[in-house]
Amino acid sequence: MAQQNVTLKCIPVINYNYFFNPNICHVCKCTVQRTLKTCILCDMIAYCSEEHRVLHRRQHETICHAIIKDNLIGTCGECKSINRCPEHSFTGSHECTMLRLCLQLDIFCAAGNASISTIPKEYLDFNSDFNDMQSFIERFCEMQNYNAVTVTSWMPLHYIISEKLSGPMTLCNVLVRERLLIEQPINHVFEIHIIAESTMDAFSLSAWEMVLHVLSPSTRLVIVTTGKKASQNWIEFQVCEQCKQSRKTLCYKSHPMLYDKHTSWYGKIRPMIILVFHDEYEDDLISVETLRSLQVMGCPIILTTKSNISMEFTTKIEQALSFDKPFPYRICKVNKFSSSRPQRDIRSGSVFFSNTHLFVYDDLNTLSNTAQVCSSVISNVEKY
Repeated sequence: MAQQNVTLKCIPVINYNYFFNPNICHVCKCTVQRTLKTCILCDMIAYCSEEHRVLHRRQHETICHAIIKDNLIGTCGECKSINRCPEHSFTGSHECTMLRLCLQLDIFCAAGNASISTIPKEYLDFNSDFNDMQSFIERFCEMQNYNAVTVTSWMPLHYIISEKLSGPMTLCNVLVRERLLIEQPINHVFEIHIIAESTMDAFSLSAWEMVLHVLSPSTRLVIVTTGKKASQNWIEFQVCEQCKQSRKTLCYKSHPMLYDKHTSWYGKIRPMIILVFHDEYEDDLISVETLRSLQVMGCPIILTTKSNISMEFTTKIEQALSFDKPFPYRICKVNKFSSSRPQRDIRSGSVFFSNTHLFVYDDLNTLSNTAQVCSSVISNVEKY
């Protein structure tokens, strides 16, 4: 995927803690190397001026002495994302072009430069006009009257929209095109649980109205997210006029806890579907305790990952849930609606795209020897 040519420039950034890069000014995100001076103690964080160093000093002091920089004095002048020691040069391969785009998009988000705060309603219909994320964004560009509609000319906003819509479009694709059979709820409440790290912002939540558009009239879509970094939240989202006429509503709830804790508190409420948006280093998202909680629910599970870990995940399921034979998945494929926004992998220094691989299980309750033991977590629980 080619990058869009955006000129990096010094801009005033209010939310300068949105992301960290040791090779640019932490406060204003200035990338001009000759103006940067690093902290004299940790030599890790940079500032373009004494004013910006003083502005950030109080926040930085708490971590300054914990930072160790292992003599990585060389910085790639293009992507500002790779450091090397004097014995190694930058002639070796690293994803410089994509890492540069990652930095541009991080600066774009930190500066609050998006021209919209929610996904426009006219782009929330999941139909046959597009087959994957790229064709959807190209359609978005056409409707916005952009002259060029190829990925090489995407604006920063297009990458952000693809990131926000990746989750709901993945679910819509499984429901509509992969024809995952879901029993319609008698009370018209379609509840889905999402296991992720943090709470959705308003921009992200607006994208989930797309799911409501593929559901039957009079449906109440309830989205529940759980995660260690989430906040306690409850929102009645303002849906479009079309949904109002069809008597559809959207409610969002967020709980700051791991999923196994959530099931012990709210276990009587069985969701229609559970989604797990997983990065490999977020081990808590698919811990043994979480897998056992997923098993108890006995509903379809949609898992997305940034790499193909099908064998690893299947083995983990079998070991955690004591299956005596291989546990089959319903769908295992590359996800057509993965995010197009590149993100820097903090472990490897390379680039990844969220939700690249898709796995769907009808449920985790088949052939289990531990179902009766795990079922105890859903007893004696009060409703929301």
